[in-house]
Amino acid sequence: MLANANIAIVGEFVVVILVCGWAGMIVVAVAAKRLATDPDDLRTGMARLGLMAYSASLHRTSRVDEGERLELPASRPLLIVANHASGVDPLLIQAACPYFIRWMMAADMRWPELGALWRFGRVIFVDRRDGGSAGLRMAIQALRAGDVVGIFPEGGLERPQGVILPFHEGVGVLIRRSKAIVQPVIVEEAPDAPTARAALWTPSKARLRFMPRIDYAGSGASSAEIAADLQARFLEWTGWPEGERLTMDEDAPR
Repeated sequence: MLANANIAIVGEFVVVILVCGWAGMIVVAVAAKRLATDPDDLRTGMARLGLMAYSASLHRTSRVDEGERLELPASRPLLIVANHASGVDPLLIQAACPYFIRWMMAADMRWPELGALWRFGRVIFVDRRDGGSAGLRMAIQALRAGDVVGIFPEGGLERPQGVILPFHEGVGVLIRRSKAIVQPVIVEEAPDAPTARAALWTPSKARLRFMPRIDYAGSGASSAEIAADLQARFLEWTGWPEGERLTMDEDAPR
């Protein structure tokens, strides 16, 4: 009799665990659907849910909105422009945004073992050896097709942190040709790790500042003038000094 009672208790316990697990999966699925730009895109929602947990737990990321809310513009493409403090910047910004971002990334920083991740993220690779013209064309096409694109116009990681490196003219080309609205994001207190890889597991107290959006359409500014204006705004917003532009060797894969 005692053995039968124990079996019954264990059976009930297993049933409770299964029910709780199933309920938890439903909650996660519903949350993931709400987090995806497309409610039917469960995979993207799950990915963002994971990024939010990663951002909140390891990097304790806080977000400050100093401009408009983060919704997509009604009829214009959106370009995310951010300073580049660490290798996790794209992950932290994506976790804070309610839409999918296609990031531009230097082709020489492409780790082969993460090929599946690059394909999932639809990353736009830029070959810095030829000036990145092919990558810029792809990004312009993506913006015109309605994708949100993210770019780090400094062209490499800030070394040391707390400076603003010169902005490459390519960001101005993107804005002028696509007529995209610019969402500036300032990354502060990101993980100060010796390598881009190490930043992935280095704890931090990162802060993202979403600044007022900028519309250069109709300004008549050249690509170089747009890039210079954006850099000047970042220098003013942060109060940081201007650093020297990195060479490709200084920002090599590691």
